[in-house]
Amino acid sequence: LNINDLKVLTDKIKEQYPDAVILCGSRNTDKGTLLYTCTKKALEHGIDCNQLLKETIGMIDGKGGGKKKWAKGEEK
Repeated sequence: LNINDLKVLTDKIKEQYPDAVILCGSRNTDKGTLLYTCTKKALEHGIDCNQLLKETIGMIDGKGGGKKKWAKGEEK
Protein backbone atom coordinates (compact mmCIF):
# COMPACT_ATOMS: atom_id res chain seq x y z
CA LEU A 1 0.00 0.00 0.00
CA ASN A 2 1.21 3.51 -0.69
CA ILE A 3 0.85 6.36 1.80
CA ASN A 4 -2.46 7.53 0.35
CA ASP A 5 -3.92 4.02 0.71
CA LEU A 6 -2.72 3.89 4.31
CA LYS A 7 -4.41 7.22 5.06
CA VAL A 8 -7.70 5.98 3.61
CA LEU A 9 -7.44 2.80 5.68
CA THR A 10 -6.67 4.66 8.90
CA ASP A 11 -9.50 7.15 8.33
CA LYS A 12 -11.95 4.23 8.13
CA ILE A 13 -10.55 2.74 11.33
CA LYS A 14 -10.85 6.08 13.14
CA GLU A 15 -14.51 6.33 12.09
CA GLN A 16 -15.19 2.99 13.80
CA TYR A 17 -13.01 3.50 16.89
CA PRO A 18 -13.14 7.03 18.36
CA ASP A 19 -10.33 6.37 20.88
CA ALA A 20 -7.92 4.84 18.34
CA VAL A 21 -4.16 5.13 18.08
CA ILE A 22 -3.13 3.44 14.86
CA LEU A 23 0.19 2.25 13.47
CA CYS A 24 0.23 1.01 9.89
CA GLY A 25 3.24 -0.30 8.09
CA SER A 26 3.78 -1.05 4.45
CA ARG A 27 6.53 -1.86 2.00
CA ASN A 28 6.04 -0.04 -1.29
CA THR A 29 8.78 -0.52 -3.86
CA ASP A 30 12.05 -0.88 -1.95
CA LYS A 31 11.20 1.19 1.15
CA GLY A 32 9.23 0.42 4.27
CA THR A 33 6.81 3.06 5.55
CA LEU A 34 5.35 3.62 9.02
CA LEU A 35 2.29 5.79 9.58
CA TYR A 36 1.00 6.73 13.03
CA THR A 37 -2.31 8.49 13.41
CA CYS A 38 -4.86 8.99 16.16
CA THR A 39 -8.29 10.39 16.86
CA LYS A 40 -9.09 13.72 18.48
CA LYS A 41 -10.06 11.88 21.64
CA ALA A 42 -6.67 10.15 21.78
CA LEU A 43 -4.99 13.56 21.41
CA GLU A 44 -6.99 14.80 24.39
CA HIS A 45 -5.51 11.90 26.38
CA GLY A 46 -1.97 13.01 25.53
CA ILE A 47 -1.06 10.85 22.54
CA ASP A 48 1.70 12.31 20.36
CA CYS A 49 2.15 10.41 17.09
CA ASN A 50 5.34 12.30 16.25
CA GLN A 51 6.91 11.17 19.51
CA LEU A 52 5.77 7.58 18.91
CA LEU A 53 7.41 7.66 15.49
CA LYS A 54 10.65 9.05 16.89
CA GLU A 55 10.74 6.20 19.41
CA THR A 56 10.25 3.47 16.79
CA ILE A 57 11.60 4.65 13.42
CA GLY A 58 15.05 3.32 14.27
CA MET A 59 13.64 -0.22 14.02
CA ILE A 60 13.57 0.20 10.23
CA ASP A 61 16.66 2.45 10.08
CA GLY A 62 14.48 5.27 8.88
CA LYS A 63 13.68 8.91 9.25
CA GLY A 64 10.49 10.92 9.33
CA GLY A 65 8.30 13.23 11.35
CA GLY A 66 4.95 14.84 11.60
CA LYS A 67 2.58 16.31 14.12
CA LYS A 68 0.82 15.12 17.22
CA LYS A 69 -2.16 13.90 15.16
CA TRP A 70 -0.15 11.97 12.54
CA ALA A 71 3.43 11.17 11.61
CA LYS A 72 5.10 9.09 8.92
CA GLY A 73 8.54 7.73 8.33
CA GLU A 74 10.41 5.71 5.72
CA GLU A 75 13.50 3.61 5.50
CA LYS A 76 16.59 5.54 4.40
